[in-house]
Amino acid sequence: MRECNTLAFSASFYKMVEDILKSGRNIGAKNWGNPMGSTYGLDTYEIEADGDKMWCSMIEWASGTSRHINRQGFIGTYPTKSNSLGQLVDITIPFEYSKRFNTRAYHDGDDVEIRNYGKFTVGRSGLKKKDFFDYVFSVAPDYVKEDENHEYYIPVFRYTREMTVEQFAKQLIRFTKIVDSYKNKFR
Repeated sequence: MRECNTLAFSASFYKMVEDILKSGRNIGAKNWGNPMGSTYGLDTYEIEADGDKMWCSMIEWASGTSRHINRQGFIGTYPTKSNSLGQLVDITIPFEYSKRFNTRAYHDGDDVEIRNYGKFTVGRSGLKKKDFFDYVFSVAPDYVKEDENHEYYIPVFRYTREMTVEQFAKQLIRFTKIVDSYKNKFR
């Protein structure tokens, strides 16, 4: 597969996910806390697969140095009664390829793969990629893949041309469950 981390691909992924989320239940504007700081009043949508639910909001993030938007996508968490949400996952597609980004997009023709390279935080502490992949190998070894440069990654989303609501929800919930159970070891 070839990387496709561009403004054009990021915008098309953003639009596709936004359409998917808008087909779900709008639960209103929520405040989110995330590593980029607090974000207020984001429209939040509920998606569901096999009885599991998640809340998601669209987001754009800026470079910490230039303050220019350099990636866009969504953040997600489990439903809660609180009006302030803490994100469990974020899937943002960068406008250009860089190994510093945890999520990257790849394609082979119409086949698309959105990959996560295992960088996570709990609070302000960064967690080691090796620890994450050791954990995933212990609970879901089939989920870990090796890329063209022999680096481990998780294929968060795989789809051809467009994702259906069901594909999106199932793949996102599977990924979130693994990330949440891993992070729970450090909370």
